[in-house]
Amino acid sequence: MDLPHELLDEIFSYLPPDDWESFRACSLVARHWTSPARRRLFSSVTIAQDNYQSWKDTISPTNTELLSRVRSLRFFTACQTPGWKSLPMTDFFDYLPSFRHLQHLSLCSMRIKSDISEHLEVFSPFRHSLSSLTFHSLILTWFAFITIVDYFPDVRDLTVSHPIWEIYGRRPSPLSKPLRGRLSIDMDKYQGLPIFSDRLSGLEVECDELLILGGFNRGPSTSHHRALSTLVEKVSSA
Repeated sequence: MDLPHELLDEIFSYLPPDDWESFRACSLVARHWTSPARRRLFSSVTIAQDNYQSWKDTISPTNTELLSRVRSLRFFTACQTPGWKSLPMTDFFDYLPSFRHLQHLSLCSMRIKSDISEHLEVFSPFRHSLSSLTFHSLILTWFAFITIVDYFPDVRDLTVSHPIWEIYGRRPSPLSKPLRGRLSIDMDKYQGLPIFSDRLSGLEVECDELLILGGFNRGPSTSHHRALSTLVEKVSSA
């Protein structure tokens, strides 16, 4: 008996969302189980050193039937991890056009250069579906940060965690639109706080929620406290 997809979705909802083995097994039960099981199996994807080669060997960059099911993508290159070879960003770019319905993108442990503006077209398939963007342990310039954030007009959840800001590059730029929704800032180190607090306080902010975590009380100067206070005041009055 063929069960309707709605009922299969209800059954699958009782499985833990990270129980990949169970979803993989379900996708092999019967042909009409494959689509709803894969929708769960590929809803959240992480690409890192431990699975990158197997990912390349089994999934083609043009496999839109699978990749269009992905709603959340985390990509690590581990440029800051001793002993690890960074994953090639160019290979990652090859996959991006097939993530047509991506809602959350998390870029982790990589260096993003200021020439990212020359590669923005690779994000175009999900430019208007992306609502959540995370920068975690990145090395980047303020220009690169602004360029990426500005490219996605519907982002309502922005997280910046443990960045290392590179001073050189183009002059600091403002956003073409206000920051809206939820803004989360997490820094467990003082490094980079002066740049981030000063420049972020200069942006137009209309956030509903501001979350500040980390080492902001470990020695920032009065000017940096003032910059953060300005940011908080902007959010409060938005």
